[in-house]
Amino acid sequence: MSGDCDDMAVMLGSLLRSIGVDVAFKFGGEQEGDLCNWHHVWVQALSSGGWVDLDITRPESDIGWSWPNFGCVQVVEIP
Repeated sequence: MSGDCDDMAVMLGSLLRSIGVDVAFKFGGEQEGDLCNWHHVWVQALSSGGWVDLDITRPESDIGWSWPNFGCVQVVEIP
């Protein structure tokens, strides 16, 4: 399997939506003045305990793992 974070997030989000799980995309980047240099995206899935981060592009990314050092983060829910 190959692709970048965009490809993996869309694939995972699509798979989860196909089985009825609500998903959102979470974007992260570095703050540069008033702007954000967005450079990563991953999925959030709604579970009984709330939104859970899922990133299948990183080997260290267990369920709930999130990038710790982004200066800016934004979540976009998918209707």
